[in-house]
Amino acid sequence: MAKKILDPTVRGHLAALAEALFPLADWLLSADKFTPPEHATRQLPWRVELGELSIASLESLHFFEEALEERHDERHIERFQKLGKAPLSGSPLGDAGVKAWRKARNLDVKDVRFGPAAADKNLKGEVLERNDNVELAIRGLPVTHRVFWSTAFAQLQQVVDLRHPVGPIEWGHVVKDLLDDKDDARVKTVTGWDTVAAGIKPSSFLRAFVQELLVILLGGQKDLRRADPRWNFALAIEVGEHRRPGNAFSVADTRPTTQQLRAKVAEVSQRTAK
Repeated sequence: MAKKILDPTVRGHLAALAEALFPLADWLLSADKFTPPEHATRQLPWRVELGELSIASLESLHFFEEALEERHDERHIERFQKLGKAPLSGSPLGDAGVKAWRKARNLDVKDVRFGPAAADKNLKGEVLERNDNVELAIRGLPVTHRVFWSTAFAQLQQVVDLRHPVGPIEWGHVVKDLLDDKDDARVKTVTGWDTVAAGIKPSSFLRAFVQELLVILLGGQKDLRRADPRWNFALAIEVGEHRRPGNAFSVADTRPTTQQLRAKVAEVSQRTAK
């Protein structure tokens, strides 16, 4: 059986990090927070008591860990690497056909590059940052989720060992420093994250982590098995998003709204004409 990516210690760090990134309870209490109309007609369960909506209550870390264990993307990485070395190897035209096609257009086969493999370099020429065509990368080269997260979690542990953050305020400071890429290897008192050794910027790690959590929080694919199924779409409801997995609408569903819109447009046109 494969070794688990998350041990209890790392899981605890990620939970604290996630709560700092997504302070949902404080967000609900903000003065300009949108209140779903549904709450007036049928009280939303997480709004009954303050602080009920959180990363913990939505079991986000559980689903994050589950996704990491289920992913097997080695074949995708192998294909990516193959195309990086031989960009035209997947062409249905074959080697002779590709050469003929490009020659007819005054193009040289040697000029072909596999674009998604390109990555930014720092001033020393070290490749440290992925581009947007590569989901997860170390030193610009695509890697599996297991390799990426294992490497990033080791760096996160170094940050915790140095900073010893306790509570949401201190974790909030850690989040800000990581987002700002305060990872200078010569100044270990900044964060403890060593980008040169890891090949991953701390901001890249945080962006990837946030993306994973948003897919879970907004995707509606995970069943919390609560008595009220609205818990599965809690964040989507709070941001006013009505789309759900499996939603299907017919012309009959949209016709009344279309008629209301046309009536409103006609009304405004008449006022403007006067």
